[in-house]
Amino acid sequence: MGLNARLPEQDPVFIASWKALRQFTDALEQLGGASSFPILSEQFPEGEEGFTPPDKAALMLEELQRFNSQQSLIQQAVLVDSERGGDVSKGSNVLGGALTTDRLTGYDLGFNEEGFFVRDRWELNRILFRAMRVEQRLINPEQHQVEYLDRDNEETRFLCNTPFGKSVMGEDGLPRMMLKFFHVEMRPAAPNRFNYITDPLARILEDAVAKEQPIEWI
Repeated sequence: MGLNARLPEQDPVFIASWKALRQFTDALEQLGGASSFPILSEQFPEGEEGFTPPDKAALMLEELQRFNSQQSLIQQAVLVDSERGGDVSKGSNVLGGALTTDRLTGYDLGFNEEGFFVRDRWELNRILFRAMRVEQRLINPEQHQVEYLDRDNEETRFLCNTPFGKSVMGEDGLPRMMLKFFHVEMRPAAPNRFNYITDPLARILEDAVAKEQPIEWI
């Protein structure tokens, strides 16, 4: 499921999934949102339908070309394994950035540009813990109990039964979390990061302008 577009009497063109579309609109916001891209912000449908006249399509195309020239300015949050140096995740736009959800506790674990978080979705998405650099201590392996600590401020900590990742046996013979130390860092997005949506979007806009026909979003 996702966003499609077509000109009159033509087959639909797939633009992007809803998740990918959200990533693109988030990138637009980073670069100024409606103040910098007013027509893209106005004409992109929020639901599964809408119409864009050819004159608006021409303005959307101009803004899209400007967006493409500014992609290197977009910052992307990445979750990194601090011990091993590998990337854990480049984020999720589903469920407000949550990577995992616990049905028993109602806790979401995830991250965004403000850091790794533990969020209680049963309490109006209240943030219970957030930090850019985290230590995850295994307290009680049998009950899957862990404590999250802010490595920049150890007074900020949170004890719960919702671990992030799995436990392993450490070199000292004691169980520990595989992801014991991790952090969030901001990196420039790849130059072609949004080609998946800008390429098909440019094609449908170019066709609408050349044929002077409206676009139907479906």
